[in-house]
Order: sequence, then C-alpha cells, then structure tokens
Amino acid sequence: MERHFLELLQFNINVPASVYAKYYFDLRSLADDNNLNFLFAPLSKERAQNLEVRLRYEKVFQR
Repeated sequence: MERHFLELLQFNINVPASVYAKYYFDLRSLADDNNLNFLFAPLSKERAQNLEVRLRYEKVFQR
C-alpha cells in the first residue's frame, strides 16, 4: 500500500545498489563504534537469492 501511495505522489523509491550499500555499511560502522546493536543481520546468500526471485516476480506482475 505504501509503495502505491508513493507512486501516486511520483516519489522515486528506487535506490541504486551502490548508494544502499554505502549507507548500510556506514550505519553498521556507526553502530559498532558506539556499541549499539545493529538490528539487521548480514544478508546471507540464501536470503539474497530469495529476495532476487521475489523482485523478479514483482517486476513481471507489475506490467
């Protein structure tokens, strides 16, 4: 529902992988430097593959 709302606003919700990775690792470093728990575990190969399959599935059915 949120995605549809943002699309209606013509808000670009796509983030290049390089930008996402930069901020992800910056946040992890900040959390480590300040002895904070980072809530997200590193992405496993299996989880990455599952996400890729879901993304492809969504792209096919959004057309």
